[in-house]
Amino acid sequence: MQGKDNIFDLSALDFSSNKEIVRNIIDNQNVKIETIVSYGQITDWYCQQKDEWIVLLQGVADIEYENGKKQRLSAGDFLNIPAQKKHRVSYTSLEPKCIWIAVFY
Repeated sequence: MQGKDNIFDLSALDFSSNKEIVRNIIDNQNVKIETIVSYGQITDWYCQQKDEWIVLLQGVADIEYENGKKQRLSAGDFLNIPAQKKHRVSYTSLEPKCIWIAVFY
């Protein structure tokens, strides 16, 4: 990505595929930062090599862990998921759409 962008401006995004929209902001050997727009999608299980810090800027979502524990996130909530901790997104609101920032480090 080059230049100025706005995470809340969804007008240029293509929602026709019904898949989450992931945009890389920074991706280098030390850190990866993504913005994600979800609207009803759930994910497969993740077990990542890096720690992940996420913040939900808009919407409501559930993060589920392998042990069955769930955490409900609302706008402004953030959490850190340690590397190798199996998890998935088991719910995302349709309206408003979920807007996330994910930082992998």
